[in-house]
Amino acid sequence: MPKALDIRTATTDVQDAIVRALELAYLRRYPEAADLTALALVDSEKLPDRALVYVQSEGVVYRLSKASTLSVALPDIVPAAGNGRWIRQTSTMTMGPNYFAPIYRVRYGVVNAVEAFQGDMSEFLDRLMGQRPAFGVEVIEDDLQLRAQRQGSIYDAKWKVIIHATTFNYRHGSDALYGSDVADDSGIASERGIYRLMGDARYLLAGTDLGLGLCIKFASIDGNGRLVEKQLGQRYFRGEIDLTVHGTVQILDEDLLPAWSANIERFDTGTPDGRPFDRANFVAQGMRITPQPGLMGVPAAGVVYMESQPISVSPGLHTFAANRDTYRDLFPSGLLVYTDTEVGAQPPTQPAGSLRIGVTRTDASNIIGDTLLCSYRLTSAPVTGDPFTAEGGT
Repeated sequence: MPKALDIRTATTDVQDAIVRALELAYLRRYPEAADLTALALVDSEKLPDRALVYVQSEGVVYRLSKASTLSVALPDIVPAAGNGRWIRQTSTMTMGPNYFAPIYRVRYGVVNAVEAFQGDMSEFLDRLMGQRPAFGVEVIEDDLQLRAQRQGSIYDAKWKVIIHATTFNYRHGSDALYGSDVADDSGIASERGIYRLMGDARYLLAGTDLGLGLCIKFASIDGNGRLVEKQLGQRYFRGEIDLTVHGTVQILDEDLLPAWSANIERFDTGTPDGRPFDRANFVAQGMRITPQPGLMGVPAAGVVYMESQPISVSPGLHTFAANRDTYRDLFPSGLLVYTDTEVGAQPPTQPAGSLRIGVTRTDASNIIGDTLLCSYRLTSAPVTGDPFTAEGGT
């Protein structure tokens, strides 16, 4: 996670982060899906873009992205029945200061829409009124202060934001302000009035990093909350709350070389009698026999390259002759052929078309040694814990 936002996209990133947080916390969910199979069968053509569905088997919310062509990768990316993909949601944000209530696990929502300001205030407010109860997010200005010693590098930033909230209720009295206890009024009980909706936004956003990590220091709810529209005949109210987001933006020095990193894995590699490594014919995994009591043993299952072609080998149990050197040769079919000789005698003739893998030595009653006789390249991960990452500076 970068420590500062790109100055070119910072305002967009901040506004989008606020919209996404309010959606995951408070946007109403469409009917739940039992599992990912059921989610893939949901008729997404009838749903709006960014629709949310809670999946019971996963315990998280998925968001519909109708324009997405991402490769399907369950459980994170699920194909939609129409166009697009269902994207598994995650966030570091929680419902207020409650570590056990991440917003991507919220099962039910309370608003019909969360809208970002799109440039026309009249249309923006009309959309909020038409979809009430709803939230709207409007970034009204930013303020940059140089933080580094050189101009054009890194800046402390403050974004001033207005969160709009709209509600209505046709009942008399204070229900549109306080909410209604009658579930049929809105489909939820109890319904949020304008005061509660404004409080919900503050409860969610105060002190958070908006899910953007180190780029954002905190979001402050210092400032006013006000009712700016009161249509008593329609029992419609629109409120605004002030939000200030404190963060850091930067202008990257793009001609610098990036720091490098490499994943390194060490291998146990060798060749018989110091000969050059044979890249076309070598043991890549397994095939060794562990010294052990008794004369019955089995080479470890593994992979051998013969003429540059990988061969998977699963050897069976073999009973070795006592006081002998037993050579094993592998054929491309995966067949192992064992040939024993006197201890220390000249190796037997290698069968044509085979690769001599190794030799096993026995005494009167035990397997006492085993040596690979071809090139080998075996992982050392069980001992070293590889791979590891090495990093360097510019």
